[in-house]
Amino acid sequence: MRDNPPEAAGQPGRRLAIRVISVLLMLQALGLLGLGLYQGAQIEVPQTGAGSLFSFPLLELFLLSGLFVAVGIFAALNAVSFYRLQRGAWLRAMTVQGLLLLVCLGLYAGGRRASDIYAIMLYCIIMVLYMNSEEIRLAFYRRDPMGDYREP
Repeated sequence: MRDNPPEAAGQPGRRLAIRVISVLLMLQALGLLGLGLYQGAQIEVPQTGAGSLFSFPLLELFLLSGLFVAVGIFAALNAVSFYRLQRGAWLRAMTVQGLLLLVCLGLYAGGRRASDIYAIMLYCIIMVLYMNSEEIRLAFYRRDPMGDYREP
């Protein structure tokens, strides 16, 4: 059983669009991994005692860096499956964008006004708009026996 539809493989314009969005997804994944690792490197455990280990700013930084690394790994795996036109890759890519927007909006509402949050939100919005373009969505549609496209 083949995962990629044959009509998408034979059309170079659609194939180029899939390559472009896959590269953009991989760049996003690498950026998230880099941001998570950078924030993880900023964690300094105080030597004053065990009670200060669970301070809110330290815990927030630890959870945020772990979240960005986890979402970055998921996004990297999804970029590969998006390139291979696997079933469900479009939905997983949209889920990553929605999850990142939710996290960034939560950070924004919590009072964090860092420029990296704005950049992530802008990139997610552009990715959602590009993934909803006709050429990307048609690459993930299947043809029925009558020759019409239908959603997977």
